[in-house]
Amino acid sequence: MAKNNINIHLYILVTISILISIYVFYNLEKYSFLIMHDSDTFNSVNDFYNKFFLLRHQFYYGLSSFEFLAPFQSFFTGVLYVLGYKLNFYSVYITSFIYFFIQTYILIVSYIGFCKIYTFYRGNDNIISRSDYTNILLITLFYFFNPFNIININNGIFFSLSYLAYGSIPFFFYYLLKLIHNKLNIREVIFFLYHIFFIFYITTYLIPVILASIILILFNIKKIKWINFVWRSLLIIIFTLLLTLPVTMPFISQSINSDFISDNLVNSTNSLIKGGVLTPMRGLFHWPLYTSWSPRSLYTFSEYYNNYIFAGVSLSMYIAMIIFLIKSKKENGIVLTYIFILLLAIFFTKGSNPPFGDIFSYLINNVSIFGAVRSPDNKFPVLIIFAFSMIFLLNIIKYNKHVKYIRIYLILIILAFSYPFFTREAVLSKDNYPKSGSYVFKIPEEYKEVVNYLNNDSNLYKVLSLPSSGGYRSYDINNKLFIGRDIISTLIRENIVSYEPTQDEILKQFVLDNKDITSLKYTNIKYILIRKDLFDRSQDIEKMFQLVESTGSQKIIDNQYLSLYKVTEEIFKPKIIINNDINYSFNKINITQYEISIKNIQNKSDLSFLEGFNKNYKLYLNRHYSIERNNDNSFKYFTENDIKVLFKQPLFEDSHKLVYDYANQWTIDPEYIKANFDKSMYKENPDGSIDLELTLYFKPQSYFYLGIIISGTTLILCLSYLGYTFYRQRNKK
Repeated sequence: MAKNNINIHLYILVTISILISIYVFYNLEKYSFLIMHDSDTFNSVNDFYNKFFLLRHQFYYGLSSFEFLAPFQSFFTGVLYVLGYKLNFYSVYITSFIYFFIQTYILIVSYIGFCKIYTFYRGNDNIISRSDYTNILLITLFYFFNPFNIININNGIFFSLSYLAYGSIPFFFYYLLKLIHNKLNIREVIFFLYHIFFIFYITTYLIPVILASIILILFNIKKIKWINFVWRSLLIIIFTLLLTLPVTMPFISQSINSDFISDNLVNSTNSLIKGGVLTPMRGLFHWPLYTSWSPRSLYTFSEYYNNYIFAGVSLSMYIAMIIFLIKSKKENGIVLTYIFILLLAIFFTKGSNPPFGDIFSYLINNVSIFGAVRSPDNKFPVLIIFAFSMIFLLNIIKYNKHVKYIRIYLILIILAFSYPFFTREAVLSKDNYPKSGSYVFKIPEEYKEVVNYLNNDSNLYKVLSLPSSGGYRSYDINNKLFIGRDIISTLIRENIVSYEPTQDEILKQFVLDNKDITSLKYTNIKYILIRKDLFDRSQDIEKMFQLVESTGSQKIIDNQYLSLYKVTEEIFKPKIIINNDINYSFNKINITQYEISIKNIQNKSDLSFLEGFNKNYKLYLNRHYSIERNNDNSFKYFTENDIKVLFKQPLFEDSHKLVYDYANQWTIDPEYIKANFDKSMYKENPDGSIDLELTLYFKPQSYFYLGIIISGTTLILCLSYLGYTFYRQRNKK
């Protein structure tokens, strides 16, 4: 009976997911696609590899940002790229299928997880009635149809792996409960690791889940058998680290850098959150409640989330919780555990706002791992949802006499929270809403004209985008505003930079102080792009035209939305510069690696690398071969240097310094090389000068590859053991 009930409910959940996908994506143009505020798109196989497999050290003047999560958050956009761009499937259908998969995973996995938790607390699977399963189904629908999850879905495919982590959270806490109560067997450890993998690999909910786990352990401390608990916990922690090394190794290597915290938390979104402790309580979590975003947008359904009906429904859940707590006697201690988790989540969701906001500020500014929750309003509310689900699960379904009324209450909550699905705004924003968070569109031909021109330039360069757009604002071809990741910046092969007053001292001289164009020397900027498609910047756009026209830059393209200029030859400098008129050439292997050939270097010479300063850029000496390079992009996915640099000592580390207020510079000393290296590593010329082959490498990338190797081996071992246990059980039967 129990198994039949579960199967029926799983069919119901899959049907709900199918109906949602069909309804939301019905009647969209077949070659349109969704761009939301952190979505990535790809313009080539190389670009796909850049964004999916390579750690990104993005360029800013004055701010060096290390993006160690980008490869994994691009997974489903990679699927969209392969199927939509390369195989010519209808992109909107692919997007709807990905959403269907995500929704179905959350619904099914969380439903089974809540069933497992309920059977654990009841202690006997056989006493679960059909009514209990129906109530668990309603809890699952609440876990899906709530503001936190709806806004995550509205944030787009970029956050898709976070959705998988969200679905795994009930299962995670089920296995944690079994671990605490010494009921977790070895085979279940592997399933536990599966859910840990999603939660910890992406780090979105890492800190909230860790804190909630500590609370759960503390509230059950008398039930723990410490020897077994410590042994199994260490085993799980070790395997978790092994499975997540591609993330943890680069993170650890970077976090020991004294600049790490300031690098990650400059302009933290935490500073934009407004409202005290009542704010997340009244609205039950998330961005639509915070009206001070700039340049970020409000959601198109934010007005609904701020009305009295929605606030009343939200507050009624707290009233119901108090009533159930008062009436509950036997399970009072267990319920208190999740009430404490709920209060902790509310406290952290408000960020640095009162009361006691200084606690959060201290943690985020002094503990590097807390950089993962610099936007607490989209991290900690996951515990608000989970805690409420558990409180309802442990209390509501106990009152059989009032089960009809309780179900009606749950259904009303679900309907109230799922309103954005009825309007389709949970995924698609209103076409006529001026500040929507997402938009369905096609790439304008005017954009393609500029992108194709720039991508056909084989040189390594940067594009200066004026006026500042913040990377968020743009129009589609029908002049309908969308706010999301700027499609231009995602399609151009090389770096695009936009002036930000709080960050860019060099650009400030050119843009704000109206200095001549020589202030852009040593920035590697070759093109200036004037954005005529910014809806509210007409005066600024006119000023930018006057500024750029006065520089003598050549106008290359001028269309309805964009004007592209090429700076004068004496201004544009290559990405790598060596002084003293040294003969040299270089190639960009990929965004983490450059190969440099230097000829006839006789005296100390400075090598400058025109990317944001970071101590993790290293110089390595290679065995000498006569190689001619073209100062362009000779893209390779993987080279022997990706592993070799793990065992090689970098050169001239003491001379690595900040130059031009943002870039990297080393001093190359040929005498040091002749004194410390075998002659096979360089070529000595008759005049005493030498020829060198160097690799400039972003060192955390090698840790990433090493992590993939170790994690892949660990995963194979875990799956092999799981298969072996199933095989043994089958033979016993």
